[in-house]
Amino acid sequence: MKKNHAIKEKKIPIEKLGAKLEHEPDLKFAEKIYAKFSKAEIYVVGGTVRDLAMGRADSKDYDLVIRNVPVKELGALLTKLGSVDLVGARFGVFKFVPKNSQLDNAIDIALPRTEVAFGTGGYRDFETQSDPRLPIEDDLGRRDFTWNALAWEIKQKKLVDPFGGQAHIKDKMIV
Repeated sequence: MKKNHAIKEKKIPIEKLGAKLEHEPDLKFAEKIYAKFSKAEIYVVGGTVRDLAMGRADSKDYDLVIRNVPVKELGALLTKLGSVDLVGARFGVFKFVPKNSQLDNAIDIALPRTEVAFGTGGYRDFETQSDPRLPIEDDLGRRDFTWNALAWEIKQKKLVDPFGGQAHIKDKMIV
């Protein structure tokens, strides 16, 4: 996905996006990650951010991308904070359930990653590589639609929208 600088932003109120995430008890573990890793950046990404931008406040299927934390150190800390299953060892994806969680599903936690297609057209015709230093915009660029290429940075309370997803949601355009 390429950045679209021509889109006029029609902002959806940031308060709507962040208010629910700010008070979500199942995301409080992020504070411990920030405390241990001062350069950590934790983003809620994809469907939850899209759903909140669309006014659907009941989304509880959390996907996170965590930058600037090595996978082994992240896994060790998450193990202390709840139940962890490393399902994507090659590219750093954890299924995580915080202690005392009220969630029905595990939280998917990943390092930023890129995908490279081999060009043969096969279903598994790509290689995924994670890199904790990869910019969030690069991770978002591999997503299917601009609506799903939105990220909410928890600590800074900031929306990252490099491909105009907010405007596309507002205009009901699937791009």
